[in-house]
Amino acid sequence: MLFFQRFLVRLSHVLSPPGIALGVAGFVVLARSRKYREALVLAIPAASYYVSIIARLRSSEERYLLPIAIILAVSAGVAVGAAFQIRHARARQLRVFTLLILATALAQQLVWGFIPVTYTQLFDTRRELARRRLGQEFV
Repeated sequence: MLFFQRFLVRLSHVLSPPGIALGVAGFVVLARSRKYREALVLAIPAASYYVSIIARLRSSEERYLLPIAIILAVSAGVAVGAAFQIRHARARQLRVFTLLILATALAQQLVWGFIPVTYTQLFDTRRELARRRLGQEFV
């Protein structure tokens, strides 16, 4: 169970927890609308990749989880599309909730992904020290 927890944590680094939730919701939408073929087209590659590579190697590095994250992102698109196609009294509330989840996912990627990486790239002290050192060697 510890490996699966580590797998989910690493997957949340790639896709974000709201993205994973929307991906699972997409599979639920496909199953409830009886689109079993579409659900299987998405689920079988992800499940077989997990069973044959991730679980066998017991390695859940972020770079190995990209194929699963892509499939979950497509499934999340199905969930968002279904939320905006509903035509009943609570459709407005569902749309607002879906937009909040999307905004949360984007904000989380911005705060924990884009900003720290950009800061590190712009203000990398090791790079600056290497640049200064190279400049001194050639003077």
